[in-house]
Amino acid sequence: MRRSLSEIFPVPSSHKVGMKRVLLAAEESGCAITQIAVTDLLAGEVAEAHVHEDMQEGFYVMSGELDMVLDGEVEHCKEGDFVWVRCGVRHELRAITDVRMMTIGCAL
Repeated sequence: MRRSLSEIFPVPSSHKVGMKRVLLAAEESGCAITQIAVTDLLAGEVAEAHVHEDMQEGFYVMSGELDMVLDGEVEHCKEGDFVWVRCGVRHELRAITDVRMMTIGCAL
């Protein structure tokens, strides 16, 4: 399988902020990966605090800056940073500038 990001139509994220382009969906992965996507958040957008009990998530910041709040602790993230959020960790994303990040979901 080969996909080009520029050929994938953006859709709203499940958190009702930002738009994502899904590179790989759960039904296509053949493994525990639930999704690989590139998500764009506009400055000021917030993906409100939430917890995944059965999934872990990775975030690779491709451009921009955001604060990730992980169980109440703020991590300032910028281009080139990677954050892995284990299941059960309450997390919130706050875009400081326009942000583009790759998100990777992995079921337990």
